[in-house]
Amino acid sequence: VIDIRHPHECADTPLHLTNNSVISIPFYELDSRLAELPEAQRYLLYCQQGTMSKIHAHHLNQAGEERFAVLVDGH
Repeated sequence: VIDIRHPHECADTPLHLTNNSVISIPFYELDSRLAELPEAQRYLLYCQQGTMSKIHAHHLNQAGEERFAVLVDGH
């Protein structure tokens, strides 16, 4: 799971999941940091309301990055 919230949001309300690891990459750094993510793995994007994660997953999928989807509810 990639938490794409702003760093202060992550610090205020950390995302804790029991079955998946969480990587914090702010939405504004996601495109520039794609090379850090192993290509053989699939990723779920998370944000507080779901809007930013939906927008970024759609954008990445349209650009041929089909390994991204949206985490619907992180709690």
